Amino acid sequence: MRICHYKDDFDHDDQEVCMHLWKEPDFYEHTHDYWEMIIITEGKTEHILNGSSYTIQEGDCLFIRPSDVHEFRRIGSPPPRCSQINIMATPTYMRNVMNNLNLHMYNAFKTEQRPLLLHPDKTTYTRLQNFIDKFFFTHCTADNETAIKFIINEMLNLFYYHYLYNTTDKNFPPCVEKLIEKMMSRTYIACSVTEILEDFSYSHVHLNRLFKQHTGQTIANYFLCCKFEYARKLLLSTDFTILAICQMIGYSSLAYFNNTFKKLYGAPPNKYRKRTDRS
Repeated sequence: MRICHYKDDFDHDDQEVCMHLWKEPDFYEHTHDYWEMIIITEGKTEHILNGSSYTIQEGDCLFIRPSDVHEFRRIGSPPPRCSQINIMATPTYMRNVMNNLNLHMYNAFKTEQRPLLLHPDKTTYTRLQNFIDKFFFTHCTADNETAIKFIINEMLNLFYYHYLYNTTDKNFPPCVEKLIEKMMSRTYIACSVTEILEDFSYSHVHLNRLFKQHTGQTIANYFLCCKFEYARKLLLSTDFTILAICQMIGYSSLAYFNNTFKKLYGAPPNKYRKRTDRS
């Protein structure tokens, strides 16, 4: 089995991130000492990850962690056309960027037992594809790490909030499920944590302990992420001012909103809106 090293596979020795476009890929079993993010842009292929096989096709996105063992096999005879975007990053860079985005993100990615495979809806995939086309291929050169890092931030948030935060298959106690539903509801998005907890019979301390036991997050941090994910969607889909969006999720301090948004998404709201295509 081949072991791939970032010092050999990256374009330059001192790079933290790298990005390539592969056409008609067939890769035999291998592992590597770096993170890999893959977007299938055409066709479909069989992906074998840590001994389990599944089909991936246009629009699918996946993360491969260091030490994961995987390979690609194109399906059909003759094999159909297939292409993908590969984004690679060093372990140190990925740990640092995940910790900056969310203190629980790195552990969630490292310990998740399911394949880190996402089938985004058409709108989400089109937005991501247009963003990559506009921000990387049109305006940036292949060695521009700033562009690649911004794309990595987008993919990390896409996975974390739409996959690892997905509670469909989780077996939560009723009070935790109810709390998550409230925090994700637009009705309560401008509320404070204290207001969210008002109609629960448990003490706040006990409920927070129970919530963290089942989700790995404090209630406050989880609700903050829900608020800012909603704000991010408003930035991309409406013409509301940044101040209005700030107030819509319950904050009066624009400075706090801007700083927290930048910490979560890698850019302040005004730059984020300019860099990203709206649906």
